[in-house]
Amino acid sequence: MKRFLKFFSLFPLFLCFTSIHSFVGSVVAGQPLWGITKRIGETVDIIESKVCALETDLSITGEILCSKIEDIESTVDAITACGPTVLTSGDVVAGVITLSTAGNYCLSEDVTANVTISANCVTLDLNQRCLTGIITVSSDDVEIKNGNVTPAAPPSDPLPAITITSTSDRARVSDVLVICADSVAEFVAGRIAIMVQGNDTQILNTTVKSGAGEGVGATGSNGAIGIALTFADNAVISNCIVSTGDGGTGTTTGGNGGVGINVTSSTETEVTDTTILFTGNGGNGGTTTGSGGDAVFISSLSVDTVIRNCTMRNTGAAGTGGGSGGRGGRAIEDDVTTVVNLSMSYSNFAHNIANAIKFNLQATGVEQGVALANPPTATVVNSFANVFVS
Repeated sequence: MKRFLKFFSLFPLFLCFTSIHSFVGSVVAGQPLWGITKRIGETVDIIESKVCALETDLSITGEILCSKIEDIESTVDAITACGPTVLTSGDVVAGVITLSTAGNYCLSEDVTANVTISANCVTLDLNQRCLTGIITVSSDDVEIKNGNVTPAAPPSDPLPAITITSTSDRARVSDVLVICADSVAEFVAGRIAIMVQGNDTQILNTTVKSGAGEGVGATGSNGAIGIALTFADNAVISNCIVSTGDGGTGTTTGGNGGVGINVTSSTETEVTDTTILFTGNGGNGGTTTGSGGDAVFISSLSVDTVIRNCTMRNTGAAGTGGGSGGRGGRAIEDDVTTVVNLSMSYSNFAHNIANAIKFNLQATGVEQGVALANPPTATVVNSFANVFVS
């Protein structure tokens, strides 16, 4: 390209020589030879002067052009260096894509594979594509974003669609749609959408649907949890939509419906501005029926959990079929009673809850929410109160 520019820049020199005759002028018959010679000499001097000036201009122009080309090449190199590593079906080895080197990775097509992330400082951009498989993160500072995770129906006890293991800190899942196919094989429970065991995890702007349990044997399997936190510290869940699967029907025992967000033995979990759209129904059973899923469940060993500005709707009903034991799902079932560890549930709204107690806070066994009329009346309600509409 540089050679082309140098040849192109010589074009003005050609134009200069085509106009030389204008300096010499016409020769008149009888004109003295010395006059003609003088005029030719003066013209040659003029040409030499213009050629020198032109060479100087061409040299400067060439240097500028070369400099600009080098700048462009440098910019292209920088963009290439910052670009993602493209992932395709060709990167699948034995059904797995393994990301063991730090970097920015981008899915360029729909892929059927499991993804294992073992390197620190990895970004996996799903690029609005579908990953039919599961993702397991065992390293620090990993981000998963912008796409769909849609694992198939599990043939045996399933791993979660996305797992943040206990060895992973500061993982982030954002703008991801997780849809788990329901289980159909006997004794197989539903698939959890997201499991968090690491610390400082963020789940943002993400929609999840867990899988339903099977219902073909004596004992129906449980529907799965939408987002499960187990021994996790400082997790943040914000602006998410959560739905869960039904418990399976059994001839003897029905499975439980999936809980929306389950906080077990975790510290300082914060759930804000999130909608639990529906939870799974309990499975039918001839002897024991399954319970409907709670929108949020907080175990007694959890510490300082915050549930704020969330909407809980359409919790699962208890199973039927002649058995007993199951209950309808609640908006919040909070079993923490230790004073220094108490949960904080403020400004949440519940509707169409399948249990007579919508907000069972601090395991009191009595309603802790405030019933609202629909449409609401002029009665003043504490803005921090948890409210419900039947």
